[in-house]
Amino acid sequence: MRNSSHFTEYDGLIDIDRLKESNKSDVFSASKIMSYNKCPFKYFIENVLNIRKWEEDIYSSLNFGNIYHYVLEKYYKEYIGKQLEYREDKIVDLANEAFKNYGLVLDDNYTGITKEQLLKNIKSFIKVDVEYKNEINFRPYYIEKEFELDDLIEGVKIKGRIDRVDMEYDGDIPTGRYIIQDYKISNTKALGEILKGEAIQVVLYYYKVNKILQEELKKISRMPCTCLLRYKFFNKRKQEKDKWYYCCKG
Repeated sequence: MRNSSHFTEYDGLIDIDRLKESNKSDVFSASKIMSYNKCPFKYFIENVLNIRKWEEDIYSSLNFGNIYHYVLEKYYKEYIGKQLEYREDKIVDLANEAFKNYGLVLDDNYTGITKEQLLKNIKSFIKVDVEYKNEINFRPYYIEKEFELDDLIEGVKIKGRIDRVDMEYDGDIPTGRYIIQDYKISNTKALGEILKGEAIQVVLYYYKVNKILQEELKKISRMPCTCLLRYKFFNKRKQEKDKWYYCCKG
């Protein structure tokens, strides 16, 4: 067989029918799809061979992202369907919980300064966000909303989690106008990348959220997405302004 002139599975030929069957049991995320689009070989190394960068540094962007997500999830969950409030004592308590959970416990100057900066960023973000959302009458509607898609790409199952969806309210009645929010501290994609299909995450979120809300709010005939947002936090090396990317539907 080795000396055969025929190209077979022993030479690396993949049976497309078997591959499709295999895909039915696989679950993809938006980040995995974007990773494949950017570099198929990198995707192969990380997601097929499962060879990944060792990431256990408590001062890494990944760990800081976990801290931000922890505090924001816990804080905003208390206000689902309710008008937002800025409660600094609550933010401090949640931040201290997060620091402990994610290893920022050393009693040294560097850790202390790091915690102060993270807390300052979180306070600033929530304060601005609360003021703005109250001004335009939006309230939290979904927090860390898990979803699954199996009708977008034939034979492919996509799972994900949306950081937050805020809904406009008229009194205590949701109007159907909503904002999808995705928290990022690095690798924020530009609007051009989204429009070219290179950054599909918020697009997938919009597709799924629109379907869910159309089912939940059947009385509302028009379901506009006011905008898709990606918040950019300050990173640990330099300060950057928040970047908001809009995809308005009128």
